[in-house]
Amino acid sequence: MDTKIIFEVASAILLSLGAGGAIVLALSSWLGKIWAERLMAKETAKHNHELEQLRSSLQIQADQSAQTYKQKIDLYKEVGAPLIELLVKTQNIGSITVENRQAFERNRLNTTALLAMFAPAAVFDEYNRIIDYIYNCAEGKDTWSFAAFRDRALKFLSLIRADIGLYNDSLSYNGPR
Repeated sequence: MDTKIIFEVASAILLSLGAGGAIVLALSSWLGKIWAERLMAKETAKHNHELEQLRSSLQIQADQSAQTYKQKIDLYKEVGAPLIELLVKTQNIGSITVENRQAFERNRLNTTALLAMFAPAAVFDEYNRIIDYIYNCAEGKDTWSFAAFRDRALKFLSLIRADIGLYNDSLSYNGPR
């Protein structure tokens, strides 16, 4: 055979393989791109679904936290009223009338139950220390001092503030009285 024929046959074979290879390469690239887009769409849909579930879960938690926060604030507003009412009615804790004491006792029992359900133990315990102080003074077991009551009340309020997340510092009276 002639070298010229050999080169022509070889170039024809290479040309046919090259054109076929180019076609196979183009088709495989196109098919790969379609598969990649499908996989990406499936992964994107999966991630979007998971993200939506997380958003929904976070929204439920945020709603529950907001509701609990509002309930605690309402509870703490309600808790102070019986104490304030009793102190206003009696300038001297030793002169509590029977009617005032009975009304205070009803409110105290209600408040104690509410605090037991919603407040942390530290708040509940401090409330009971205030109540014990009031009763001890009323029964003559302790001497009434507004300054002593104020210190207990400020400690109680500091614990409430910490519970509802407003502040973690302690309140104190810094005046001259």
